[in-house]
This record gives sequence, structure tokens and C-alpha cells, in this order.
Amino acid sequence: MKLLIGESGDKPIFHDFEKNPILFISGDTGSGKSNLEHYLIQQVIKDEKFDRIKLLLVDCKRIEFGYYVKLGNLVGERIFLGTDAFDPCNEADWTTLCNKLNSDRETEGIFAVIDEYSDIICAIPDTIETFFEKVRDKGYPFPFYLVVSTSSPRTDVLTEKISKLCDARICFNSNDGSVSRAVLGDKKFATNLEVGNGYYGEFTKMNYTRISVPYVEI
Repeated sequence: MKLLIGESGDKPIFHDFEKNPILFISGDTGSGKSNLEHYLIQQVIKDEKFDRIKLLLVDCKRIEFGYYVKLGNLVGERIFLGTDAFDPCNEADWTTLCNKLNSDRETEGIFAVIDEYSDIICAIPDTIETFFEKVRDKGYPFPFYLVVSTSSPRTDVLTEKISKLCDARICFNSNDGSVSRAVLGDKKFATNLEVGNGYYGEFTKMNYTRISVPYVEI
């Protein structure tokens, strides 16, 4: 599964979720994180080749994903509001459902977006670290692709384990450099950028590309 994340000059830049099933997004408030989330979700909704991809949306701020509440391909037929998505009963329900749909060839996987995931990693850290690990190691009986965003990549949010599991990263504007240092490993990146501009690449390789993400009208 490849999705367009923006452009570098005139060159389209895609993220390959088969190679890196977790995409970690960070940056200051208002820098473009939510816009990129919508940009990715809109591609999944509108492109026919993704018709059998289910959406798992977790809206911790409770203001981002209301637009999608009536979509027919939502996991659980709802927008989750945080830790409720990972309640043992709820997770068992959506994993069982998607496993059945996968075996019946009615779905080709789950595309999950967690907006401001700091709220849930701080509340249930062990559960979220296990979830990330399972996604990265393809431990579900169906393909699972994950996008997470935060404006607060503190050490209790971008934990040592989460950091190892999230090699693919995007960092939007970080005025004081603290966010870009935490996410990209170097504060010289992602500073004083226009909204919707950031750096994308692999943390272990430090091979970042500057990208520009188109504004999405919702």
C-alpha cells in the first residue's frame, strides 16, 4: 500500500506502508499534521483500489474526524475517542470482525489513524507499545497500516520502544527545535517552515527529504 504524502519540488513522494507499516508524524500545533492525516484518509476513501480497506480512526482531540462518521467502511462503525479503541472487548471485536472479513476476502486490511496519540500512550503505555509492535511485525491476520501524530514527542510519548518501532517519520515546523530533535534526531530540520512543509524519511538512515503537503478542503 503506497500513499502520496506530498511533493519535493515537482517530484511526488509516496510512503510505502508495506515497507514501513507505521508512519509517525509530529510538529508544532497548526503546522500541518492534521491536514496530512486528512490527505491520506481522502486517498483511501476516493481511490477504487482501496475499496476493501477498512478505516480505524481514533480521534483523541474529538474534533478531527467527525466528518467521516457516516462512512460505510469504518471499523466498529464509529469514530473511537481514545483508549476505547484498545479496550480488550473492543479490540477483540474489531480484530475478530476484520479477520473474518479478510478470510471472506471482503477486506484487504486496516488503515488506522490515531490523532494526538500522546493521550493514549500516557494512559495505557504497555497496551500501545504492544499494539505498535504487532503492527510493525505484521502480527495481525490481515494487513495493518498505521499513522500516528503528536505535537508532544516527549520521552513518555516517543518512548524508547516506540522509537525503535517507528522508523518512518515526518516532522513539520518545530520553532524551538525540540520537536525536530526528538523526532528526526537533529534540531536543524523542521524549523521555521511554512505550514504544510516538513521533512520525511527514515530515522535510522537520517535520509530526510523536504516535502510540501497540499491543503485538503474537508
